[in-house]
Amino acid sequence: METFEIAVRLLLPELVSMILETVTTTEELD
Repeated sequence: METFEIAVRLLLPELVSMILETVTTTEELD
């Protein structure tokens, strides 16, 4: 369970940054 929490904490920032990049790219295309 602790390993899962650590993985989430490590992957969450990358996931957020990927989503932000996707949103930014979409806004630029519009």
